[in-house]
Amino acid sequence: MKTFWNDLFNLGGIYFILSFLFPNDFIQIILFLTFIGSLITLCIKKHFKFLSFFEKHPYIETYIKCLGILICIDLIFFMIPEMIVGYQQAMAAYKGEEYYSILVEYISWGYIIKGILLGIALVVTTVLNIRRKIKFN
Repeated sequence: MKTFWNDLFNLGGIYFILSFLFPNDFIQIILFLTFIGSLITLCIKKHFKFLSFFEKHPYIETYIKCLGILICIDLIFFMIPEMIVGYQQAMAAYKGEEYYSILVEYISWGYIIKGILLGIALVVTTVLNIRRKIKFN
């Protein structure tokens, strides 16, 4: 089971990095669908061979896992509510009604929260890598 979580977070970290490298909306959709497809495949197979590259490079793996954890948090707590709000706004616009929800405010604060989480996660990961390096020397 530990391998599954390692692969899940490594896959999320790869998606995080690729999403910054390709800011085009169409490519973002393709990357997200590829990530979800890979996630489903990982749930079925329980292990990806190509992610064993990170086992040889533990310092890089720590950062990739950190970014993967952030993507999982983002998916659960921010992307799903964004999809719900988008659907509700579209239905309200279709009916000609005005739409207001507390989720809109939650999503607007979400960007600030994600930035703070990214900063904290990178600091914690750096500290972990420094402790690991001191321990091995």
